[in-house]
Amino acid sequence: MRRPASLPLTREVARRKYLIGVIEENLMGALSTPRLETAAANTDSATVGHLSSTPPGNRTLAVVARIMGWLFFVGGLVGAGLGIAGLHVEITVAGLILACTAGLILLKLRTDRDVPETT
Repeated sequence: MRRPASLPLTREVARRKYLIGVIEENLMGALSTPRLETAAANTDSATVGHLSSTPPGNRTLAVVARIMGWLFFVGGLVGAGLGIAGLHVEITVAGLILACTAGLILLKLRTDRDVPETT
């Protein structure tokens, strides 16, 4: 049943519409990334000391993780290239899966490095 256009929305109907919109946004991942206003407020309130201070153990671990990520990424691309050259579908697919997974991990490491730590 459709509501006639002349009738105003009641609070209950408006609230239901709002909740449906919130649920749809959550399902689509709209809240998985920070809002721009929140990120801007965090960078304004952060001090320079917090931005550059990372414990030495975490820095070494991050460098090793980045090197391993790049090795797996390049290895996956080489494996995919060899699979294409040899006309082996399984090797090509395995190489592409490895390269894509390593690429996503490298992107995650980059975003973790760029986000300032707030305490």
